[in-house]
Amino acid sequence: MLVLSVCALATKTMAMRNRYWDTGCSWAREAQKMVLGELEDVNVRRLMCIVLLYEHANRINEQRLCYMLSGLASRFTQALSLNLEYDHDVLHTTDIMTAVERESRRRLMWACYILDTMLACGLPDLQAIDTSTLRIQLPCDDRHFLYKIACRTATVQTNFMLPADQRDTDRPAAPIPSTNQGLDAFLVRLYLVRDHVLQYINSNTDAQDPWRVVSLIADLDHWKESLTPELQFNSDVIAVRKDEGTLAALVSLHVQYHQVNCLLYRCTIPSMLFPARVQTGLSVKASPDFLAESRKGWFGHACAMSSIFEVALQHRPAALADHAVAGSAYNAIIIKWLYLTNFVPVDERPQQLETILPLVDIDLQFLRVIQGYHSTVSTTTSMAEKLVEEAKQRFSQNPAVRLSETGNPHAYARLGLPLGRIAPDYRMNRLSAFARMRQSIPDRHAPDPGPVSPEEGDVWAGEKERLWTWTE
Repeated sequence: MLVLSVCALATKTMAMRNRYWDTGCSWAREAQKMVLGELEDVNVRRLMCIVLLYEHANRINEQRLCYMLSGLASRFTQALSLNLEYDHDVLHTTDIMTAVERESRRRLMWACYILDTMLACGLPDLQAIDTSTLRIQLPCDDRHFLYKIACRTATVQTNFMLPADQRDTDRPAAPIPSTNQGLDAFLVRLYLVRDHVLQYINSNTDAQDPWRVVSLIADLDHWKESLTPELQFNSDVIAVRKDEGTLAALVSLHVQYHQVNCLLYRCTIPSMLFPARVQTGLSVKASPDFLAESRKGWFGHACAMSSIFEVALQHRPAALADHAVAGSAYNAIIIKWLYLTNFVPVDERPQQLETILPLVDIDLQFLRVIQGYHSTVSTTTSMAEKLVEEAKQRFSQNPAVRLSETGNPHAYARLGLPLGRIAPDYRMNRLSAFARMRQSIPDRHAPDPGPVSPEEGDVWAGEKERLWTWTE
C-alpha cells in the first residue's frame, strides 16, 4: 500500500504526461482501495499513505479527492494523538521509540496540518485540526534526521485567537530561535503565521482589535530575520540547493513568504477582501499614511515574487518541482493590476505601467513554463493570460479604468449578517482549492447569498467563469 503510493507519486514528479502517468494513476487507485477497505485499522503507516495519495490527487487536479483525503488525514491524527509528543523522552534516552520514529511522526503531523490549513484558508467551519492543540516540536534539520540524532528544536505558539492575557507567555519579542531547524521547520512556522493572518482576516475581531495587524507584521519580520544562512535566497545558496536537488523547496519557501505578506496587507483594503466590504475596523481607525504604506507593501511583495520567478526560470527544471507556486504567480499578476488601477493616480499610471509590464511578463512566462511540468497549472495560466490581455486592452482604451476582484463592497453590508454567517463560497478566491472542489460537484447545494436580491457586481452574481470585473 505505501510502496504503491510512493511509486504513484513518483510518476507525477517527472515531465507532464510521461509514459508512466496512467500506470501511476492505477497504482494510486489500488492503494486508495486498500486504504479505504480497512479504515478501522488506524496506524501511522496508513496515514502516511493517505498523505501521499493526497499529493498524488493534487498533482492530477482531483480536488474532490483531495478534500476528502485531507479530512480523513485529520481524523487519523486525532485518533493517533500525533498532535502530542509520544512521551517526554524527546532526546531518546530509552528504547521505547527511536529518534527517527519520533521525528517521522512529528513530520507527518505537520504535513497533515499544512494540508488542512491550505484547504481551509482560515475559515473555522472548514478547518478540521484545531491549531491550538498542536503541542509537538518543529521538525529538526535534515542532518539530525538523516543521521538519526535525537535533538530539541522548539515548540511554537498556536493559540492565535485567544485574548492577549490568555496566550502563551513565551511569545518571542526578538527573532525566533532556529537551533536544529532547517527548511521544513521554517516552512511550518510560515504556515502557522499564514493561519494566524487568515483567521484574523476571516473573523470579526478586526472591529475590537484592529491593530492586531501590527503584531502580524512583526511575526513576519521575525520569521525573515531568523532565516539561517543556508535558507537565504542568494546565488551561493541557490547553487548548493540546486546541486542537492532542493532548489524548488527554497523557491517555494520564499514565494510563500511574500504571498503571506500579500494576504496580510490585503486586510488594509476592505474592498479587496473576500467578500468585499465597505470598511473594517482597521480602515476606519488607521491613518491615511499607514494605509498608503500598506498598499505599497502589498504591491512590493507582489513584485518581489516576480524576482524569484525570474531566478527560478534560469534554473529550470530544478526550481519548478512545486506546482503550488503557480497560484502565487497568478496572485502576483492580479495584485499588480489592482494596485495600478485603484491606487496609482491616473496621470502617473502610464509611467507605472512601464514598470509593471516587464514583471507581469515574467510571471506569465513562469506560469507557461511550469505548466509544461504540471498539467494542473493550465487553468491558472489561461486565466492569467486572459486577465493580462484584457487589462492591456482596457487600459489602452481608458487609463482611468478600475479593476475589481471581489465584487460589490456594498453587497456584504446589505446582507446585515455576521461575517461567520457568509457561505465559504464567497469568503475565498474562486481559484482556491475549496472553490474549485465545490464547482466540480454536480449535486452540490447552492450557497445561500442571504436575504437580499443580488445586484450587478455582487460576489454571487455575474458570469460563472468571471474572476474579475472592470468599472469606468
